[in-house]
This record gives sequence, C-alpha cells and structure tokens, in this order.
Amino acid sequence: MSYTVTREPLGVVITGSIPVTALVALMKDWHNEGLSVIDSGVASSIGASMVVTSPEGSTAWRAEIAARNSHLDAEARWLGGTDRGMSSETIFRALASEHAGRSLASVRSRPYDDDDFGRCHRLIEAMPGWRERLDEVATKFPEWSGLVAAWPELTALHVARDHHRVYRRITEIGGAP
Repeated sequence: MSYTVTREPLGVVITGSIPVTALVALMKDWHNEGLSVIDSGVASSIGASMVVTSPEGSTAWRAEIAARNSHLDAEARWLGGTDRGMSSETIFRALASEHAGRSLASVRSRPYDDDDFGRCHRLIEAMPGWRERLDEVATKFPEWSGLVAAWPELTALHVARDHHRVYRRITEIGGAP
C-alpha cells in the first residue's frame, strides 16, 4: 500500500490507500489536536482519499473551495464542490451538458438513505430545469424509476427532516440494500 499524509493549515490530507492500523494510530494523535472530522466532501473536491480536520477547519475549507469555484458555471461549480456523492453524481452524469463526462464515466448509484437523497435534492435545486428532467435519469438508469416517481414525496420528507421515513421509503422503493 502506498499513501501520503500531508499537513495543511486546516487539517491533514491523505492520498492513496492507508492501512487501517496506520490510520487508527494517526487518528489518536490528530484527535488530541482537535482534528476529529473526516470530511469526504473536501477530500473529493481536492482529489484526496481522506481529509481529517476540525469542525471549524471543515467550515473554512469548504468556504475556500466555494470561493475558488465561484467564477465557474453551475455545473463546473458543483463538480468541483464538496456536496457530492455517488448517487448525485449519477444524476449529474445523466443530466449535465458539457461536464458530464468529467471523471464520472463509471458512476451509477442510487441514494440509500436521507444523506444520499439530500445530496441529490440539493443538486436538483441548484440546477435550473433539472427537476423537470428527472425522467431522463430514469430513462438512462431504469433502477431510478421508482425514486423519480416518488421524488415529490421523498423531497417533502427530506425537507421535513424525517430521516427515518426517507430511508424507509427508499428501502420500500428498492433503493437500499
């Protein structure tokens, strides 16, 4: 296994595959320094395997990334942002115009819980006209058909912060293992 650990002003960046035993040993030291957040959104945005930071560092890092991307079009801004997951990337792949092929060629996943659905919901809300095009996701990825049909219901449950019912509905639809 090959990995690197780099100290940054806002936390630690890990690239490559780190053995669990090494990660556990390092996490003990980092936790004592207040680095208690594993931020997969920041990691994804900067091309790292993992980012370990503090709660404040996570907020600051995300703000830096948003500022760095602020001049980009909406699709590129989302693609370089911190609020991505495999299911939202699947939607992006189906609906994006010029950026769809950028590093998402093999992405094909459905939301499995409220967190996953939330990333999908925020993506749809951020892209004008995409809500009306959700059927295209189901056409490209038939396993999304039930989710697309239930989208208004899932959205209402998510907005109401009814996490358990979102999970239960996704499971009923067939989106969870």
